[in-house]
Parts: sequence; C-alpha cells; structure tokens
Amino acid sequence: MLELKSFIRPELLNFKPYTSARHLAGNGGILLDANENPFDKIIDISDIIANRYPDPSYKTLRDAFSDYIELPGENIFAGAGSDEIIDLLLRLFCVPNQDGVVIIEPTYGMYKVSSELNGVIARSCLLGDDFDIDISKLHEAVSEETKLVFCCSPNNPTGNVLSTDKLLEYTSDKELILVVDEAYMEFSNHPSVTLKVKDFPNLIVLRTLSKAWGLAGIRLGYCAADEQIVTALMKIKLPYNINVLSERVALLALENKIVMESAVSDILS
Repeated sequence: MLELKSFIRPELLNFKPYTSARHLAGNGGILLDANENPFDKIIDISDIIANRYPDPSYKTLRDAFSDYIELPGENIFAGAGSDEIIDLLLRLFCVPNQDGVVIIEPTYGMYKVSSELNGVIARSCLLGDDFDIDISKLHEAVSEETKLVFCCSPNNPTGNVLSTDKLLEYTSDKELILVVDEAYMEFSNHPSVTLKVKDFPNLIVLRTLSKAWGLAGIRLGYCAADEQIVTALMKIKLPYNINVLSERVALLALENKIVMESAVSDILS
C-alpha cells in the first residue's frame, strides 16, 4: 500500500500550523481576543463584474492605498492579508535550510509559522523589561544567516509602540531587511514609519484592513517598500492574488475613511 507520508517533506510531518481564534471559537460572535473590529460596514457591491479576471497589477487599489499613506503606488504591494506578504518575503529573500530570520518576541505567531513552513531558521529576540527593543539582545540574535528581522509596532500582544528608530539605525548599515508590521497603527497616536521607506531601502512596512477598518473577512493587506522590492514581489505572487470582491470592498472603505476613524475613536474610548 502506498505510504503517502513518504512524499511529504520530513520537516513538515510534525509541523504545527498556526491556530487562529476562529479555529478555536467557531463562526459565532465577535472575537475580541483576535482583535476583530466589532463595527460592521454595510457596503453595496452590486456593481461587481465577477465574470472577468481582476487586474493582476491592481493599479486602482494601489493608487487608493497611495492616497491613504501618501506614498507612490510603485512603493505599494497588496496581498491576501499580511500573511501572504509575510510568506512571499520569506520566499523572496531566504534560501530554505540556509538563511534565517530574527523575530522580536512575544509577537504575532505567523512570522515563526511561515518561517518554519518555508524551511527558514527562526531565532527569537526577546523584548526588554519595558517591552521595548533591546539592541544588545538583537545584536546577539543576529547571525551571518539572518536575512530578515520581524517586529510588530504597536506590538501584538503587548500593545506598545516599539522604538523603531533604534531598529532603523541598527539595520541601516547591515545586510538585513527590517519588516515592521503596523497592523494596529490606526489605533496609535504615534507616526507611522511608512514614509521612511524612501530613506531606508531595506525597510518594509506591513499594513492591513483587518483591524481598524473592520474588514478582516476580505483578507486584504498591503506593504510599503522600496520600488525594487515591490517589483520583485509582483513577479513571484500568484497572478490574481487579489479578487474583485475584496478589491471593491477595500476601495469603498478607503473612500470613507471617516467611518474607520469613527470606529477607532469608539473603540479607544
């Protein structure tokens, strides 16, 4: 009898997948521990043309993100949630079973899960006692194999904004790609570092519509990065990674930023 396990990569036989809150709780209710926005948006998408393939370059969507974060569309890449972008970055920069990443923890679990899935060595760097960056610990964690450094700011689960300037200073003269995940930036009164991709070509900033925008269900994230990185990501993504339904909902939401800002204000209060 054929033993199918023999076809599976050995390191994945005992692989532990990411367990989401929805996996554990089922389909009912609002999952506050998963940071689902409780304010639902009623959006009319009756004008969707569903019998045509979407624009693989999603120029209209990138232009809308461009207006929101004030960066050229050439510096923006969109994916099926930030999770897809994390996976693509690992595949773009890391050679399996050779290169590694450093993850500043405790933080979002998908950085490690995606690294392991791609055969990339993941090393942990713990936050300092004040839940902020400890450069000495980061220096100890970084090795010759390190290609990427992942952090989340504001951080999940500690909630604080990290001193990303320290990270930018540390990585600026090193052959490292710094990935700053700003999934929760709309809830912070600190400035985003998205505009700094103009000055730091090794900086990538992840953003999402899942949190403040209340659109976790459409699975749409984006990142700001140097144009060369965006061009490379466009080459390796699936041809139609953003579907027309998700794109249309995202465009309508981005046209109504005031709705998002109102929801954020209510949540913070």
